[in-house]
Amino acid sequence: MPYTHPPISEAILDIQTEDLACELETLRAMGQEEPGYPEVREINFNQIAFPVGFVDVEKNAAGFSSVRLGFQFWTADKTRVWQARKNGFLLVIAVPTRIGKLW
Repeated sequence: MPYTHPPISEAILDIQTEDLACELETLRAMGQEEPGYPEVREINFNQIAFPVGFVDVEKNAAGFSSVRLGFQFWTADKTRVWQARKNGFLLVIAVPTRIGKLW
């Protein structure tokens, strides 16, 4: 029987590094080799830039950029996720409660 008020609801381990010298597909392959994590999601960093105030529109055009940082790998019941990123790794383990899933 699960605790109604568990003392710990989640555990997070985040290891950050300088950018890893590996390809994104290598990170995806690492995650797909790990059993029990069937769902794969991309981690992207999106940035929008636009001028503010009275500016010359031709010189200061709005811009958008998107960079893929890595991948998330989820368990089927959504209680565990780990990330393989170009700047590190992250593992989250959540304890399900009577209310339901955390994600």
